[in-house]
Amino acid sequence: MLDRLWFGLLTTALIGHSLHAGCDLQRAILLHQAGDLTGAIHEYQACIAAEPNRVEARSNLGAVLVKLGGYQEALEQYQAAMQSA
Repeated sequence: MLDRLWFGLLTTALIGHSLHAGCDLQRAILLHQAGDLTGAIHEYQACIAAEPNRVEARSNLGAVLVKLGGYQEALEQYQAAMQSA
């Protein structure tokens, strides 16, 4: 439930603020929504590599990791997002 809340809040905040060099956050979100979790992880990680303090990419990556049972990794992403916010 927490992952859906984060995802919803951050998706709303992304309108008009999604493209950075090496990062296609819109694509990551579309993959995530379509259930392509592996593809979404790859895109979110590319965004984080391009901009490590990208809150929405880290939070959304955390949501994907929760769905896959990677709770510790998700927690790390959520904590990094909170520190950057």
